[in-house]
Amino acid sequence: MGKLKKILLPTDFSETSENAFRYALMIADRFDAEVKLLHVVYPEAEPMDFPVMIAQMTQKRLEVAQQVMKTFVDRGLVQITTAQTLKRVPIIHSEVEIGTPVHQITQMAQNEAFDLIVMGTMGEHSRLEKLFGSTTVGTLRRAKCPVWVVPEKAGFNDIRNVAYATDLQENDLDHIWQTTEILKQFNPFFRIVHIETENDKKPSLKLKELVGFFEKQFPELGLKCHNVKGQDLITELNEFADLMGIDLLIMYRPKRGFLENLFHESVTKRTVYHAHVPILILH
Repeated sequence: MGKLKKILLPTDFSETSENAFRYALMIADRFDAEVKLLHVVYPEAEPMDFPVMIAQMTQKRLEVAQQVMKTFVDRGLVQITTAQTLKRVPIIHSEVEIGTPVHQITQMAQNEAFDLIVMGTMGEHSRLEKLFGSTTVGTLRRAKCPVWVVPEKAGFNDIRNVAYATDLQENDLDHIWQTTEILKQFNPFFRIVHIETENDKKPSLKLKELVGFFEKQFPELGLKCHNVKGQDLITELNEFADLMGIDLLIMYRPKRGFLENLFHESVTKRTVYHAHVPILILH
């Protein structure tokens, strides 16, 4: 992720999506970016006997969703401008598509070259919430661009305290530097955290080596590193974020290696449902 100019916000018009919309507007304001909202309408089933009727029903749902989208955008703008938290109102576009959410979200993000997807996420409370949670999980697994996941109750705090989760591989040196470049306008304090569990693979780097490299090459960053021993990766990351007052947790998701277990479906859902702070997942 270089210059962040285009943000995609999938929405199901829920309160969680409203919170993510406000959050996306704040990010867009900081990066001078534009925001596009996307709502996906599931197509009706098409039994052979009633294709015309089914098509009419789908069209009606599409029209209703377009009206709801307008109300959703207007309400979000009123809320955030009333709070006077924006320096400027970003350019906002909106679109309603027919299809399946994960496919439409990831296709639009790729076809229109979005720099970032912002998605709200919620605790696992009901069937509908599980459905939207699974959309977030599916998007995390298939998106080519970074995804910024916003828990349902997370307000936008100035990004002053950032934690980068590392598994001490050599490519972390480049990833951490890229991350500091992306977020440098926030001028945050960076912490590097390694969660050491019994199932860890042997790391390529030692924490001392990682610290030493940045102290020598980029002393102005003032990075602080933490090694935390524990049994469960997600629990330890959440506790670390709470203890240190982290505003944003950053993770890289390569094809193999770093936190690969995190992206097994069951563990990914736990992360989506139980994150305490926003998470920026870079690919």
